[in-house]
Amino acid sequence: MKKVLVLLSFFIISLSLFADEAGDFEYRPNPDKVTAVITKYKGTDAKVIIPGSFFGLNVISIEQGAFQNNQQITELVIPDTVTIIGNWAFSGCANLKSVVFSNKLTHIGNGAFGQCKSLEKIALPDTVTFISNSAFSGCEGLVEANIPPNMTAIFDSVFNGCLSLKEIIIPENVTMIGRWAFADCKSLTKLTLPAAVTDIREGAFLRCENLAEINLPNITVLPQNIFNGCYLLEKIEIPDSVTNIGRNAFTNCRKLQEVVIPDEVIIIDQWAFSGCESLRDVVFPKKLTNINDSAFRGDIALTEISLPVGVKYLGSDVFRGCRNLETIIIPSSVNNIGGNLLTDTPALKNIVDENGESWQAGDYLIINSTLIAYRGDSEELKVPGSARGGNITTISSQAFMNNTKLKSIEIPQGVESIGSEAFAGCSNLASVKLPEGLKDIGNNAFQRCVKLEEINIPTSVTVLRDAIFSGCETLKINTVGKQIVSIGNNTFGGCKAITEFTIPNNVQTVHVNAFNNCTNLAVVTVSTSSFGTNLNSLKNLQALKKIIVNEDTKVVPSLTFLGFAQVTEIVLSQGSRYVGASSFENCKNITDFVLPEGIEFVGAYAFYDCDKLKNVKFPKTVTYMGDYIFSGNSEDLVLRVYRDSLPEKYAKEYGLSYIYIE
Repeated sequence: MKKVLVLLSFFIISLSLFADEAGDFEYRPNPDKVTAVITKYKGTDAKVIIPGSFFGLNVISIEQGAFQNNQQITELVIPDTVTIIGNWAFSGCANLKSVVFSNKLTHIGNGAFGQCKSLEKIALPDTVTFISNSAFSGCEGLVEANIPPNMTAIFDSVFNGCLSLKEIIIPENVTMIGRWAFADCKSLTKLTLPAAVTDIREGAFLRCENLAEINLPNITVLPQNIFNGCYLLEKIEIPDSVTNIGRNAFTNCRKLQEVVIPDEVIIIDQWAFSGCESLRDVVFPKKLTNINDSAFRGDIALTEISLPVGVKYLGSDVFRGCRNLETIIIPSSVNNIGGNLLTDTPALKNIVDENGESWQAGDYLIINSTLIAYRGDSEELKVPGSARGGNITTISSQAFMNNTKLKSIEIPQGVESIGSEAFAGCSNLASVKLPEGLKDIGNNAFQRCVKLEEINIPTSVTVLRDAIFSGCETLKINTVGKQIVSIGNNTFGGCKAITEFTIPNNVQTVHVNAFNNCTNLAVVTVSTSSFGTNLNSLKNLQALKKIIVNEDTKVVPSLTFLGFAQVTEIVLSQGSRYVGASSFENCKNITDFVLPEGIEFVGAYAFYDCDKLKNVKFPKTVTYMGDYIFSGNSEDLVLRVYRDSLPEKYAKEYGLSYIYIE
């Protein structure tokens, strides 16, 4: 008991060394014995005046979370002795309206005043040199704020979500504006950036809905989301120093009318100008090589587009939905084109190269070696192998998508790639002939071709990608070539006409949902490569009744068919030699099983819990049988064995019924 009291006394004394109280405040003396840190405020006053000292110790900092989530405080006075406000010190003080700051303050911590939704004004002293991330984030009522002149960086989310902030002056010394620094400052109308700024980061002015005017200093990158959602931004002068325009940089700048992109820009990234519905004039840079996916997607006012020679890549949906577009110049330098490049452009009349020659070839739009789109209404098609003197090697994504008149198509020799969704939704397409030499068929290429019955898969194709034939309800296919190494997610999903399927030995991976919703698939032939996790693709097929293990398979590993409760028959090939532990465990609907001649090893629990199993035939070749092979089975189970064989001895040892094979 004395020992406990001594320890308790020591604990109390130790606490007193680290935390003292003075009225509603807790504080901690610093090692210098001259200064102190406020660690907690316990009061309920609306107006809080923080003392400058406690018992001769000057208060120099407010510790992390000291006033966090205090809902009573409305006014705050911080004494001039304080130099540091710690992380989250006043965060969540939702009713705090006014703060008088210390005139010696130098440092404001991460989220220090975050979510102080009633705070209306901040007047920071010139002594402040560091304001950390999210310091005033979520101060929705903040109307006035200043940034002290000695600041060199505005860090991430400092004023993020200050919905009422109308204006702010950024000091001349600032060189960096962090991620989302002014994001969602929805009342901000004008901003002047100093010449010293060389680095503006992601989403700095994201969703500043009323920002109509801003200058850009000599930065090199317009990062992603920098002006995304700045609805009222009418014009912007992009400095010549910029080399890259990031993803969503000007997305939904609805009032933006014209843009001159500097000649040093090489890449215009995804969605950069999408949704800029008033944009009527774009001057593209001479060094441009890449325009990425959906860069100008949407109902944009552009009527004419002239891309410079040197552009090589046009991503998917780049000009999709430009309903006012009448003319586009696509240079012959373009050699890689994504799908839906010009989908939903009803006013488009002229698609030409830099020399004014049309890219149209009859009903086809073919740019260099890529078939972009088909605009005819034929039921039977034999796609041309060349156009304008060049061979077609690629069918672009969505090139024939949702063509409901097409019934049969032959793809020419020389085509090496078919893009994603190229024929998706061709609801009357019944026959497809693919060429040898085709190397890649994209995801969803024939998805929802509900009448597709016949298609050949060339030996040059080695991977069946995700959902290629998903929803092809009438497709009758019972195997894939021996060259196939991978069957993807939902590749044959919903192919209800498939009743039998053989997975070749070379297939290394089969996605768990490869045969999802194949409601009539009843018989599957598998091999060694199909074992393990690949068999999970079959486990949930309720129609599956029979599994055949092909003749190349010598080893059936442990747990191979564990839990295939819906299956009524599993057939091992004559080449099988080894049946691992629990190989057929919980196959509850199997009644008869034949272990073929040549089987030497039957592992423990091999047929555990197969409670409908009645007959098992053993060959003479068995030399090893593990423990409890038939544990949990029906009392009606009968083993068929040869005289004086190991299975006979096993039956006797475990008290199992058996009959001799004559």
